[in-house]
Amino acid sequence: MQIIFRPLILVSLFVLTFIAGQFLFAESSQALTCEGGYKPVNGLCIPETSAGGGGISGATSVNDLIEKAIKALLGVAFAVAILFVIIGGFWFITSSGNETQLRKGKSTVLYALLGIAIIILSYIMVNFVVTTVS
Repeated sequence: MQIIFRPLILVSLFVLTFIAGQFLFAESSQALTCEGGYKPVNGLCIPETSAGGGGISGATSVNDLIEKAIKALLGVAFAVAILFVIIGGFWFITSSGNETQLRKGKSTVLYALLGIAIIILSYIMVNFVVTTVS
């Protein structure tokens, strides 16, 4: 009985996937309209920018460039700090009673969390300075 149902279920799933794909990937006959500074590109509404999409390349002044560079560096520092939280947590979990590795994991997590707090405060300060200056 189980031998008969297994191929039947597989064929049913294949047919349902094929039928669902016809509806999901069907081309629409209606033209896409985008509003508020967006343009249609390959069925998506993409923002219209002169510099190619924002980021550091979309900076319009030196102050804007410095702000975007600092925020990008803070983002990289945040990612590194999260990586160190994960590494310290791994060391903490895998210490298996080894006191030095346990302390090493705890201190790594502690200093990484302290770094995250400093990064968040730096981001707040950069935003405050940028809004005050401009």
